[in-house]
Amino acid sequence: MRICHSGKKHRDHDGKLNRKQRSLFLPIAVLLLLCLLLAGCGAGGAPSSDSIADTETHYGAGINGTSAESAQTDESGVPSRPEGADVKLILRASLVLETTDFEQSAKSLNQLVSDYDGYFENTEVDLGAYGAGSGRRGYYTVRVPREHFDAFLSSAENVCHLVSRSESAEDVGAQYHDTELRVKTLRTKEERLLTLMGQATKMEDIIALEDSLTDVQYEIEQYTTQLNRYDSLIGYSTVNITLSQVDRLSSGSAGQVSFSQRLGAAFRDGFLNAGDGLGAVIVLLAYNLVPILILAAVVVSILWFTKRRKIKRSPMSGGSQDSVDVHPGRPGETADGNDPAGLRKK
Repeated sequence: MRICHSGKKHRDHDGKLNRKQRSLFLPIAVLLLLCLLLAGCGAGGAPSSDSIADTETHYGAGINGTSAESAQTDESGVPSRPEGADVKLILRASLVLETTDFEQSAKSLNQLVSDYDGYFENTEVDLGAYGAGSGRRGYYTVRVPREHFDAFLSSAENVCHLVSRSESAEDVGAQYHDTELRVKTLRTKEERLLTLMGQATKMEDIIALEDSLTDVQYEIEQYTTQLNRYDSLIGYSTVNITLSQVDRLSSGSAGQVSFSQRLGAAFRDGFLNAGDGLGAVIVLLAYNLVPILILAAVVVSILWFTKRRKIKRSPMSGGSQDSVDVHPGRPGETADGNDPAGLRKK
């Protein structure tokens, strides 16, 4: 009878291969997870030309906590605003623009503001995740004279590709005239206090009149400041502009489109987005190449030291015997009749 150990040897060899495969799976999984996380961060930080209009359509409406009333439009699309001596309108607008040449568009915008006698109240430029290039975005708060408000908006739309436009008009006529009335009343009270101070002879009366006069003058200053603020907002309209640099301009949907046109546009945009995503992943990997290499070196070093410790702990074997032929009748006797172990009983 022949007892073979070759099956056990093959099983041990397969077990070693499985352990090696499992040991290699960990660093590969870690690297893939890191790549996916980096790709997700890059996709979240890159500006999407088709989503800018949805996220920033109402940007700038109702600034400084004031409520904005949407202006009605006539048949020509131009906002129709109420007129009258009691009407005090604060006009605001928001423009979302796209461009493929950020530097040139920014220069054109600066020249446009200067041509309409306006000025930049606030300017913020985001250079993007990788410095200059696609992904730059500028946020501008522009103040233009009210008489140039509509003309400035129309000209700004011609400078860059328009994604969205929103306007609002807030009538502060009631608050304005109420503040004017308060100032007028306080002015009259101030004149009376000054007259009384000129007629007062007692020190106590003079001190009391001075205190009252100080309070009145303080209120006059507050209400006057509020009127000046109203005059500034009414005389100079506010335009919030978001200028984004993109690789390709977003395509607006004008009118009714057929199903085949929408399907073709969806396939085209899908392929373009896939190419952009692949390029973003490649750029992201190149940008984070050093951290990835450091992490890979750490993982490989840990696996190498772990494997080396296992080899040192395992017993050293000089060889292995594949098979042993045993005589069926006598224990320990081989097929040729020899008794190597000396187990034959005498």
